[in-house]
This record gives sequence, C-alpha cells and structure tokens, in this order.
Amino acid sequence: MAIGNFVGAAQRQTAAGLAKAVADVGCSERALLAVVQVESARRGFDHLNRPVMLFEPHIFYRELENLPAARARAVAQGLAYPRWGERPYPVDSYPRIIAAMQLDAEAALRSASWGLPQILGSNFRLAGYGDVFAMVEAFMASEDNQLAGMASFIVKTGLAPALKALDWARFARGYNGAAYARNGYDRHLAAAYAANRTAVARNEAEAAKAKEDQSKAVGNAGKAIVVGTILAWLHTSIEIPAPQLLAAIGLIGLFAVWALSEAVRANNRAAAFAAHPAPEHHSAAPVSMPVEKLPSPPPADAIPEWEFLPTLGKWVMTWTPPEPKPAGPPPSELSGISGQLEELIGLSGEISTRLKALGVH
Repeated sequence: MAIGNFVGAAQRQTAAGLAKAVADVGCSERALLAVVQVESARRGFDHLNRPVMLFEPHIFYRELENLPAARARAVAQGLAYPRWGERPYPVDSYPRIIAAMQLDAEAALRSASWGLPQILGSNFRLAGYGDVFAMVEAFMASEDNQLAGMASFIVKTGLAPALKALDWARFARGYNGAAYARNGYDRHLAAAYAANRTAVARNEAEAAKAKEDQSKAVGNAGKAIVVGTILAWLHTSIEIPAPQLLAAIGLIGLFAVWALSEAVRANNRAAAFAAHPAPEHHSAAPVSMPVEKLPSPPPADAIPEWEFLPTLGKWVMTWTPPEPKPAGPPPSELSGISGQLEELIGLSGEISTRLKALGVH
C-alpha cells in the first residue's frame, strides 16, 4: 500500500486489539487508555480518515543535518527550525509534512508523531517496524496497529513497569521527554487515569443495569405467554365470548413481542458497554495537539413499566369457576367475569398507543 494521501483502511479500535496491547504491556487497561487520552484524545484518525499526526519542524531540522541544501530550503519555507516552540503548531499538520516530503520523504515521516500513541516516526524500530514507511502505512490501516506499535514502544523502552505501577513522573520522562514537567504531562496522565476509572465504573453499572433490564424483559415475555395459555385453557372450561378472548390474547401476544425485542435491545446495550470500557471523551485535554471534543453518549433507554399484565394475572389467579348449571340462559355468575373482560378490553386503547410509540404495530 502506497502512502499517497495518507488515507488507508482507517479501521477503528477493537476490543481484541486493545486487550492485546494491554496484555503485551502488562498494565491495566485504564492506564494504557490514559496515555492514549492525553496524546490524541483517543482518536487515531482525523475527519478525513488520515492518522492523527503532528509534524515537528525542530525534528525535521535535526533529520536534515547531513543534507545542508535541503535543510536550507526547509528553513526558508518555514518547515524547519532549530528549537522547539519557535512557531505555533497549525491546526492541520498535513500541508507541512506534504511540503517537507518534497524535500526528503523519509526525513519528513521520521519528523512527525503518529496515531493514537503519537509515536515519533524516527522510533519506527521501537514500534516494531523495519522502516518508517512501513510504520506509517500500518498506522493508516487501523487503530489496532497503532496500539500494537505503542505497546512495542513501551516494552522496548523499559517503560512498562512505570506504567504498570502508575508512576506517572517516571513514565512521562521516558515517553514525553526530560521536559515533561513543563507541560504538566505527568499531571495530565494522572487526571486522565482518574477520569477513566470513573468512566469504567459508570459503564460497569450501566452494563449491570442492561442485564437487569434484559432479565426483566424476558420475564415479562414469559408471563405474557403463561397468561395467554391460561386464558386459552379457561376458554375450554367457560364460555368466554370469542371476540373478547381473541382481543385479550392478541394484546398479550403484542406485549410478548415487545418484551422480547426489549430483551434483545438490553442484551445489545450490555454487550456495547462491555466492549467499550470507557466513553470516547473525558475531561483531560490532549497535550500534543488540539482535537475537538466529542459528544457524550446518550443515556440508555429505560424499560417502561406496564401494569396490565399483573392485573390480568391477578384476575386469572383469583377467579373461581361457577357451579355447573342446567342449559338455558347464561348463568349470572358469568356476568362478573364478562365485566372484568370488558374492563380489560377497555385498556386496549392505551396499550396500543404505547406499542405504536415503541414501533410495534
């Protein structure tokens, strides 16, 4: 795959990719995500599906040390200067690196920080690649590749124990450089870790609530099926008018369908929370570059509480069959049952409205 316009497959992070990176480093998931949060706000690609990238002109100046003519042109174009911070970073570094590649492609790629971990291109070997072109191409393909490169870098530089121990100052010195304290890099890491810990706890609670909702929905579907079966059995024992019986069983069937669909939704919610241990946005600001904030995820829907099933179940369980009567006019004992059935059918309007609101027709 050629680098071209820097747009590759741009596949987003998977749970398996994150788990492998965490296992390779031997740290907690929250600790690794704290570094990613501070470096890139947990975004491996920009809005054009290019790897998140920061071009460093002072690194480019150093990379061109043995190419004086190219360095002079880079300085003249504002693409290189001797010291960090001489000029502010632009919002988009890609125009800079594209211009720098016209002077020396390899030096330009080596002078930029890439992806979720913002690994400098000159560290391609520590990231597990044979050259900087292979590293950039892999980072263009997926965030999982970016995480794998991050894990390799942390292990090979001996920073894994510091990250595992949450020794932010020691980790910051090795990952961000000796001047880490100037930007409070270690404090940003600690704050991001605390935010991740809170978010993970919240998501665990949401996953538990989703599982509880799933159990409740399955239980409601089971109750509906049981009540419908009892009504059908009662129809063989007493003369319940067919229209009323069919209406009651129809409503119960619709409720069972709705309850089962809610169970599926709750299961999907639980799986989503389990696959994403923390939301995409936290309060800690990225240090390396400005990245727009992402919206917080909407709250999970609550399962509505419907009362007609308990009422119907109570009616079924407390009803006492009448004594057998000779053939003739309808027995007076059935008048009370008919009244209760009419009362049940009277609820159909409200139940149907709620079903329509949920998309069940």
